[in-house]
Amino acid sequence: VIETGLGGIYDSTNIITPILSVITNISFDHQEMLGNELPQIAWSKAGIIKPNIPVVIGERQEEVVPVFETTAKANHAPIYFASDHYRVEKIASNWSTTTYDAYLDNALKYEQLKTGLTGSYQQLNLQTSLQAIDLIPTNICEIQEKQLRFALEHIQKLTNFIGRWQVMQQSPLVVCDSAHNEAGIQQSMKELLSLPHQQLHMVIGVVKDKDLNKMMPYLPKSATYYFAKADIPRGLDAEILRQKAATFERYGTSYSSVSAAVAAAKANAKQNDVVYIGGSIFVVAEII
Repeated sequence: VIETGLGGIYDSTNIITPILSVITNISFDHQEMLGNELPQIAWSKAGIIKPNIPVVIGERQEEVVPVFETTAKANHAPIYFASDHYRVEKIASNWSTTTYDAYLDNALKYEQLKTGLTGSYQQLNLQTSLQAIDLIPTNICEIQEKQLRFALEHIQKLTNFIGRWQVMQQSPLVVCDSAHNEAGIQQSMKELLSLPHQQLHMVIGVVKDKDLNKMMPYLPKSATYYFAKADIPRGLDAEILRQKAATFERYGTSYSSVSAAVAAAKANAKQNDVVYIGGSIFVVAEII
């Protein structure tokens, strides 16, 4: 599996010819390189669609559907929108696992599919994965149901999957999440606000090119903020971030490091509060 890190057509991974291309969804990210409109970003992502190679699009987003369909048609590439075919419904969950029933074209295909994943946004990812698995040529890799179930249940151990809606401790609950683009932050905040809590403590850091106009409105106004800069050159100075956040009525204190911000948040959090750590993959990387 080769992940395209930035866009598609301009990414260095685009030299390969895959057996299958997968595009999850389209959101605002890396606009300085990919463009400021979703169809522009989709055009760049569609660069991984190759002649005669099937492509899975995780989510049908009407604004960008024509981009993908046009590119796929020009390449004679069969195209599948996973959300048109697969639907997964959560039937049970705890802090470490979620169990789903998965339906293919409205018929139950996988009953009680246990996954080592948490966070409601994983439903779309699971739908995309199941659609992709169906399209992997069996002469290259035939995945049996028992293998699929084992892999999903033990996904964290098998893949070192960390930093996505990861519970660091309980009482007070401390959660980190590496969501960093508009769609990811929106989903992460929806999940955060669904948790029972008295007060939210938000440890936030971002990179310099982050469009705060698109990110800040999703962050809860009523939370207490702890701003920090990840220890990388791209990190936005914590005091600058604090000042910009204040223009969105998100108030807090800037700290000299991510670890100092996390320590302050934990010290201030009462038993029934929730501490959230995120805004950037680089912030999360420093504390896990």
